[in-house]
Amino acid sequence: MEAKVQHRSLYVYLYYNRDRRKLSSYGDIAYHSRRLRYVQLFVKADQLSSIIAQLQGQSFVRDIQTSLLTELPLTYQSIDLGTLESGD
Repeated sequence: MEAKVQHRSLYVYLYYNRDRRKLSSYGDIAYHSRRLRYVQLFVKADQLSSIIAQLQGQSFVRDIQTSLLTELPLTYQSIDLGTLESGD
């Protein structure tokens, strides 16, 4: 069975929208905001630091932010999910 590859999300802010095409070689483009001029880019988690270093050297990149979704707790500590499923 094939191992699942972990991906991380990067938000790459651009100077011009036409430079979006250049980002497709770094990862998978999930979303492009034309008004705010940013691209949501999915990259492999093990290559994250090297891709950020490569993108920071590019002249068309204004700013790079990583997604904080992996740092959020996804467990519900104060909610008992058993009572919600019973329909009470």
